[in-house]
Amino acid sequence: MRCRCFEKRNRPRGPYSKRFRVDCAVIGLAIYLSIPLVVFNMDAGADTKKALIEAPNPCHRVKKVEGDAVFLESTGGTCAQLIGKIPVEIDFSVKTVRIHVDGRFWKEQALAELNMEEVGEIAKRAEEMAKGLKIPENRHRKEMEDKAEKLAEDFHSEASEKKLAAETERIKGTLFEKQLNQRNPGPAENADADSSQRAGASKGSQPVSQYLQPTERIYLFVSSSVPMTTLRNYAIDLARLADPNISMVMRGMIGGMKTVRPTTEFVSRVIVKKADCKIFQERCEAHQVNFIIDPLLFRKYRITQVPAVVYVPRTNVIERDRSEGLTEAEGEFYVLYGDASLEYLLETLRRETKSRSLQKAVAALNNSENP
Repeated sequence: MRCRCFEKRNRPRGPYSKRFRVDCAVIGLAIYLSIPLVVFNMDAGADTKKALIEAPNPCHRVKKVEGDAVFLESTGGTCAQLIGKIPVEIDFSVKTVRIHVDGRFWKEQALAELNMEEVGEIAKRAEEMAKGLKIPENRHRKEMEDKAEKLAEDFHSEASEKKLAAETERIKGTLFEKQLNQRNPGPAENADADSSQRAGASKGSQPVSQYLQPTERIYLFVSSSVPMTTLRNYAIDLARLADPNISMVMRGMIGGMKTVRPTTEFVSRVIVKKADCKIFQERCEAHQVNFIIDPLLFRKYRITQVPAVVYVPRTNVIERDRSEGLTEAEGEFYVLYGDASLEYLLETLRRETKSRSLQKAVAALNNSENP
């Protein structure tokens, strides 16, 4: 079961605030995980049963039920963005439900058959356990922060940047040679292309954002723990948007800085168009996605779990070859956690922020065909 919450942040939080969030999270998790989707009030011979299903937040209600499909609609009120549970009456034979929110598919969930008395006992035990739960202070916090700072310095060092640049060129040669050959079929075309590239370079042109303003950013924070299907769907959507101000972000190299191969293989599996393409044995077509490895962005926006989407209405623009995590968070930004489609995540942010840029991006995802 995936957790999802929404936060609007304006300023950094202190260590006591962070500890309080951990306490609440652990207590809530003990109670929350103890109660899965519950089926109750099942009369012998009845055609339907009542069940508790998840909703993105408590401000949703059941619009209709068709077979195993449950359609929810928002009530339009202001509501805490925490997953809630609402009752629904559904056919007795249904074991798994497909939940749609405001006309869009949200997620699929299995119904678990539990005795309500057992549920009550589980909740009571979880509450008793939570009363005696204490989170110890991390004695190694300072040491860990120092090592993180050192890792960030090493990552952004000249030697590391050269290593990454060399690996980037190798990946381009592996993944994009087919496309490059198609774009340059003959000597005459190559000469024209070289001339136009030199002309563009002399003007210092940069990729143009199609949806976001120059100071806006969308960061999609991920890791190797996120299901590959989810990551590949994100890559498809990011390629559709093709916006230089929208990026997928990882905290660090898989397996550390000793070797780049695990990270290269992971990123390649995410962005290749054909999942069964053998990236180290053949040329593979790939989606063009802005993929960043930057622990400083995780720290800047205080990302504690993945996947997470951060929308920044305004940021200090710095050089594109430097980490934007080097500056402090300016003004407000919005964080949304959850394993859901990018369209759904951006639409949720749009409703909260009323951003026209997000509205255009959502419309593009909603109307676009396969790239």
